[in-house]
Amino acid sequence: MTELYGVIPNPSRCPVNIYYTIAEKSSVSLKIYDLTGRLVKVLQNGRIKAGDYRLKWDGTDKNGNPLPAGVYFYRLALNGKPTSTKKLILVR
Repeated sequence: MTELYGVIPNPSRCPVNIYYTIAEKSSVSLKIYDLTGRLVKVLQNGRIKAGDYRLKWDGTDKNGNPLPAGVYFYRLALNGKPTSTKKLILVR
């Protein structure tokens, strides 16, 4: 079963741990978006084996700049198709 889990606790301080399970070997992406839908960070993008995974997000954008506190979304996609999107609240 493929599943994207909620962030605990939520709201969270940095770093944020994002957990997910992949049921079979797939091309996987996990991306962070801001409230406007703008892509701010790619945490995972590539082919991985089935299993349980944890990714850490340090609250920075793709250039390493700290992002402000606020609402962000993280989206898991398998083989180019979004499977789940969750909300997280980042506090500083």
